Amino acid sequence: MTSCYSYMYDHKDYKAISSKIEFLWDQKRELNREQIQAIWDMQALTHGLDVVRSHMYKLEDASQANDKVLEKFTGDCSECWASTYGKSLDLIREKLVDQCVIIANRKVDVEVVSTQIKSLNIERDALGDKLREEFHTKEEEVVTSV
Repeated sequence: MTSCYSYMYDHKDYKAISSKIEFLWDQKRELNREQIQAIWDMQALTHGLDVVRSHMYKLEDASQANDKVLEKFTGDCSECWASTYGKSLDLIREKLVDQCVIIANRKVDVEVVSTQIKSLNIERDALGDKLREEFHTKEEEVVTSV
């Protein structure tokens, strides 16, 4: 004879709810992974922002002689490079905002999935209680009929 827990775990409805919960946990882990990746990307972008800003500020002090050398080797003067660095800063800032949106959206997604998991756990627990009670009722019927 099986145990009440085997009876419960083998029930098709209990298995179906457990499968949904497993799927949601996988989904939650994936959402957390995406959020963490966005945080790491933000860190890299922030460091890039600092580097670009530093180079841009160094160009402000470029002497005319240095400016000519820069133009000779790169094809652009310090003013052109400052403009390019300025555009880079704008693009990095835009990307940082995009990462913030991803992080915030994943937080909401994780909360939604967590709520679904909690709801399904309550449903599964109630079904488990019912199935165990059903098992014990059947068990008593067998014992009393003998």
